[in-house]
Amino acid sequence: MELTDVEYIDGKMATRCEHMVDRAGQTGSTKLNFVVTQFFLDRNYDNIPDSYCHKPGSTDKCEPFTQDIIDAWTKAFIPCLEYAVKAGFDISFTPHLDDGLASGVWRNAQLINPIAKYGGFSYTDIMLLPLAQAMAAVMTPRTRVWYALQGEMSAMVTAFPAEHQKLLPYIKQVILGSHPEWAPNVRLGVSTNYNKLCGMGACQNPSPAQKAAVQALYNAVDFVGLSSYPRFKNAVSDMEDATEIFNYEMLEFGIDIAKLTTEGGKELVFNEFGVGGGISPSGDQPARTSEQAAESPFFGVYGGYTRKTDPWRNSLPPNVLSDTRQYLETWYRAAALWLKRKGGPRWRVDHVFLWNLNSWDVQGVHMQSTNKEGSYRSEVVSAIIKSHNLALRGLGSIDNPGSYPTY
Repeated sequence: MELTDVEYIDGKMATRCEHMVDRAGQTGSTKLNFVVTQFFLDRNYDNIPDSYCHKPGSTDKCEPFTQDIIDAWTKAFIPCLEYAVKAGFDISFTPHLDDGLASGVWRNAQLINPIAKYGGFSYTDIMLLPLAQAMAAVMTPRTRVWYALQGEMSAMVTAFPAEHQKLLPYIKQVILGSHPEWAPNVRLGVSTNYNKLCGMGACQNPSPAQKAAVQALYNAVDFVGLSSYPRFKNAVSDMEDATEIFNYEMLEFGIDIAKLTTEGGKELVFNEFGVGGGISPSGDQPARTSEQAAESPFFGVYGGYTRKTDPWRNSLPPNVLSDTRQYLETWYRAAALWLKRKGGPRWRVDHVFLWNLNSWDVQGVHMQSTNKEGSYRSEVVSAIIKSHNLALRGLGSIDNPGSYPTY
């Protein structure tokens, strides 16, 4: 998360973070998801970090952590978090780690014990505790919090479930501070990818002990989080695609998501949701047909906006037909209709946070999504989302342009 001062809001110097809070406020949502990123260094590629690091400002160089640095970034984050709370947002956290060597190592496969120290600091030291302390500094009696211990880092959850379970009451206590009466407003959970729950693949024949520990963890959380990128083809029920895969892999641990959310009373939260319009993990190949976009919604185009690599062809006039742009609009009409029904038909969905980065950022929330060349922001999709959000708050009717797909 970049906190650099860039320009003014209401006559005062504001950070990039505060500007993005303002942009999120224009979507009609009452909840804001902070995806805070730090970095791991895995020099021998064994999926066990050697240490953690951070990238100050916009530099690509990853600097090692010290306690002073941890304290400094915690202090620097508090004003933006307070800005969001004062704006009336409920707060979600989905922290995660990226590859500090920029070598293409996927965070999902890292076998990270969250309380073990790697290179002098633990994941709790450099991420979980600072975020909890920052939230504690700005917490109010009216603020609701959804705190995932990670995002899209499945292997660490399935490999170290007991350690995660121990952290749940600790992090909650830090957030609450001297106000235990606010406990009903603070929810703790874990968030994984929708598939490949053991890192680079599904978990195969977990031991009875591992099964029991994962079950205990999921029975202890307040919510179950996942990154959901469904392959929508033509029916609204296609939006369950990613959840179906997630449920299938969770059944290896004896966990049925439908039972967990109904009989178990857990919330199901999509910490990431959207369609990226890419066809390659390299992030530089845009889809040129709706079929391509539908097949790999988890791929997108990285970096700032360019017309050449825009999969949604936003630079074309509205009256010029674009297959991928039409698909994008249909995708979000289907998503809005599906979420109005709280998901279904098999799995209820309680909260959804869009992935507002790169070509997924069709609301133009992130600063790099808009520049002199154009924007990933789609006015049609933004209107669909805002109308949906306002209607759920009782502030208007859902009036999405265009026709709905079949259920």
